[in-house]
Amino acid sequence: QLCTLKIVMGFMGGWAVVCLLVAAGSVHVVGSEPVRFSFKGWINAPKGAEKTFARDTTVTLDGGAHVGFLSADLKFEIQDLPSAAYTLQVNNPNWEYPVLRVDVSTKFTGDVRVTLPDIVTGQPVKRLQYDPTHGLQLQPIKPVDYFEKREAWSVMSILMNPMLLMMLFPLGMMYVMPKMMEGMDPEEKENFLKQQQTMQPQAQMPDLAGWLYVPLTLPLIEPHDLHDSAATGTMPRTCTNYCAVLVVP
Repeated sequence: QLCTLKIVMGFMGGWAVVCLLVAAGSVHVVGSEPVRFSFKGWINAPKGAEKTFARDTTVTLDGGAHVGFLSADLKFEIQDLPSAAYTLQVNNPNWEYPVLRVDVSTKFTGDVRVTLPDIVTGQPVKRLQYDPTHGLQLQPIKPVDYFEKREAWSVMSILMNPMLLMMLFPLGMMYVMPKMMEGMDPEEKENFLKQQQTMQPQAQMPDLAGWLYVPLTLPLIEPHDLHDSAATGTMPRTCTNYCAVLVVP
């Protein structure tokens, strides 16, 4: 009987070990599966919104990697999200909404943290409230402007014209410099003028008249040559190669 009891206990112990191994294996398999999260909220429709506002509006994460559509009561929910940081955008052709950062992890309250990031660095600046039951509330910023408003005419726009400022600056210096020179001592004034001459030497302008001058030497035509040519009806020999005739009486 004692031997039989030992055999039975050994058999039951083996089955117990097998059950424990199977249970451990099942726990390991369940623990290896990635945890998935959901993100939800609702959008406040602005005053004067179109009737197709819900149909024309979508909520996207990371530029469309995950998309949420609005229901009739303007609520949305995006499911099956892995733990990560996302960029949330509300797409509507007529209204602009803020761009937010959404961090999904088990270390946050409700598994979601929503912040308003800095545009340049992307770091969180302000944390927004996220309700685990109802989600995040999104408010519109302003209507989308597709056209730039034409600037109205003003006197300041003319005065701030760079061309006008370039013209007024030398005129102002012409008026201010003599006033500044009046209060200077004669010696200081003389030294100042010498420094101006050394710092800004006058450029030697070329003599354009000398460049354009071309000496033109015409042979003299005697009066009897003109008389002979008039009689014969021909030009003098010395005039055939020149465009001007110098007559000496």
